Amino acid sequence: MLSQDIFAFSAGHWIVFNEVYSLNEGNELAATRSYINGAKNTWFFRIMPNLSPVFSLINMLGYLNQYHNNKRGVKGMQFHTTKSFVLASASPRRKEIFARFHIPFEIVTSDVEETSVQASEASQYVTEVALLKARDVREKSPGSVIIGADTIVVKDHQLLHKPTSHDEAISHLRSLLGTSHQVLTAVAIIDENGIETTFVETTKVIFKNVSDELLEAYVATGDPFDKAGGYGIQTDGIFLIDRIEGDYLNVVGLPLASLYEQLIARKLIFL
Repeated sequence: MLSQDIFAFSAGHWIVFNEVYSLNEGNELAATRSYINGAKNTWFFRIMPNLSPVFSLINMLGYLNQYHNNKRGVKGMQFHTTKSFVLASASPRRKEIFARFHIPFEIVTSDVEETSVQASEASQYVTEVALLKARDVREKSPGSVIIGADTIVVKDHQLLHKPTSHDEAISHLRSLLGTSHQVLTAVAIIDENGIETTFVETTKVIFKNVSDELLEAYVATGDPFDKAGGYGIQTDGIFLIDRIEGDYLNVVGLPLASLYEQLIARKLIFL
């Protein structure tokens, strides 16, 4: 069943959908509560067919648990810190991901010009941009721990930046169809003493072969224009993706698990 479009806990009959809960912004999962015979405890799950069964099941259970936790007032794991944290990013996606640590932090954006960075390798380029952002924000927030990040999409050793026009967005997306590419996110950590740590996370993304009609419809939403490569995995860009190999949140913009490991190792946060 998990390899199909739907997975349902039901009494062996079709359910009438009366109440829908959206459990996450990426729409990987929709859950519908049924009122058949007055019973409010039957749940129907629609798992996006373009996600792997295991990935879908993990997300299904995770988001359902998150929903029930929210209803019960459960906040999830609570990390602690004695430091002042600053996230050097204007991205609402990175803000949402970093907030999962449940520690206080500020948002301070950098004013640097990313295109000023020159590098021969993609990993070097994205690292330098992340450092550039973090160093710039450190000047504005001395004494804080600064987290800077940058995400790029690389196809055949070429960087696909944020598209600036309809034609460029279509060109970016067409170049990705039916093939794989890499999403690299570099994270720069500068502690309160100015000690710098960087790392790069890479995720392989495989696109489907989709119609021009779908590409046009997606670009018409305006979603591609603030995203490297011209798509968002957490938005309607998911309809273009066959599968991924690696960290999902890395594609969104911040590899939380690897960042956790670095912050714990540096004793910047603790449980």
